[in-house]
Amino acid sequence: LYDAAASSAAINDALARLQNAAVDDIVVIYLAGHGTVAQGQWYFLPADLPAVELDPVQRYGLSVDKLQSYLSRIGALRVVVIINACYSGSAVESISRSIAHRRLWVVGHSLGVDGLAAAEKDNEAPEFPALGHGALTYTLLQGLDGAAAQGTSSDVYVRNLMAYAQTTTPQIARVEFERTQRGRGIGEVSLATSLAQLRLPVPMMVSFGDDFAIARRAR
Repeated sequence: LYDAAASSAAINDALARLQNAAVDDIVVIYLAGHGTVAQGQWYFLPADLPAVELDPVQRYGLSVDKLQSYLSRIGALRVVVIINACYSGSAVESISRSIAHRRLWVVGHSLGVDGLAAAEKDNEAPEFPALGHGALTYTLLQGLDGAAAQGTSSDVYVRNLMAYAQTTTPQIARVEFERTQRGRGIGEVSLATSLAQLRLPVPMMVSFGDDFAIARRAR
């Protein structure tokens, strides 16, 4: 679902249809957009969020509680949730705590459940025009293209991919931040001060059950 097509109704419909996934399928849920916290709960914001309505986030947003409800009904036993949005570490923390739910517990210990958030629960997820993506998405694309494959293996495993993203995303964010600041003509002293105060996003990951391949290295 891209751009305007990522409406509240369409997102919920797509997640609901995942309950029909076959047991041996691999399900990847990838949310990239705006995220926020309201009343102590994380929300992913759809494209059709009204700007003038009272409390639109809680009415139209995808809450982490609702996301967990969808996860518990997915038919596949291998599930990956990737969230490239601000404060998404809060969602991953909640998903981790909910793993005790019976259905998720079975999934987690049968094959695998993995979650990756672009930033900590109190940090923003940066996006850089020069990359054409958010920092996490850019890193993941590199990893899927083979950078996260281990040794001579052609397969890219989920946890290697997430570990690669966790290490590389802050590095890319720092390089792009510095490039952006230099492009604005900031002086070296001011740049050094900005870099010293910069709080780079560190992706958060949680994993349960067995690891599994999610892509194959391009040849």
